[in-house]
Amino acid sequence: MADALAHLEAVELFYGELSPQRALIYARLPRDAAHPGDTLRGQVRGPRSRYAQTLPVAVPLVDAGPGPTLLAKAVLPDPCYWLPENPLVYDVTVTLHRAGQPVASVQRPLALRPLGVKGDQLKLAGNTWVPRGVRRASSLGGGALAWRQTQAMLVLPDAPRTPAAELVAWLDEALECGVPVAVCLERATLQARLAWLARHPAVHLVVLPPATPTDLPLAELAPNLLVAQHLRDPADRLAPWAAVAWVDAEALQEVRKMLPRRLPVIAVRKLPQPLPPLEARQACDALQRELAPQGPLAGFVV
Repeated sequence: MADALAHLEAVELFYGELSPQRALIYARLPRDAAHPGDTLRGQVRGPRSRYAQTLPVAVPLVDAGPGPTLLAKAVLPDPCYWLPENPLVYDVTVTLHRAGQPVASVQRPLALRPLGVKGDQLKLAGNTWVPRGVRRASSLGGGALAWRQTQAMLVLPDAPRTPAAELVAWLDEALECGVPVAVCLERATLQARLAWLARHPAVHLVVLPPATPTDLPLAELAPNLLVAQHLRDPADRLAPWAAVAWVDAEALQEVRKMLPRRLPVIAVRKLPQPLPPLEARQACDALQRELAPQGPLAGFVV
């Protein structure tokens, strides 16, 4: 059914508990996009990787029962993490059942990223993660593979001038290549964009503008993403939802003085012109050396 497939396109994949022993994986669909009696079922299969041979397993997604949304849950034993050096990806098939019969299915990739914040540091799989990010516009490189070769985080814009198909192509390639992605939002429709980006597991970090509303329901919109706030000058107030501060290097010293709490700070500087991939990546190291007297920072972006 065409209408059922259209409804199922709104399905959200996310994970809850994530440990070396197990991962709890969920598929969620708003009830306003479903009929009475609809349920979700499916399968989680994987992992797979472009850079390693794997022995995939399959576990079922089972209906989680009545609730505010349609919800299915899978318990994945011994999960494999998506890491830049070995980007392991699971494929999740979600099927909408109506009156007990399957009526539509979609398949989505899922990456299990043990990503978080501890004090003023970013953590990935328990280790300190210091992203060196390169904007797509700052590099003369071709695709995401250039970022993998230089071990850089890919920083993408999400502006009206960026076609959706182009953005999806970059995100899909980054996922397969093992390239973490940060996306800088400029749009007014932040809630819709956050929910959309959460469907693309290459995205690790989303950067929101300074004046973003303080009451965003981030736990619902993007449960597995780190969310940063772009602070351009000391007059910008840190929002309670911000897990990371994304700060222009020229204002770094003054902005840090005004931060009301301890959190990771990523310093950002725009290059005057695009550079070859390796040189753009090396500009992150140069920025780190320049800013070292101001104290430890969580990451660097050019």
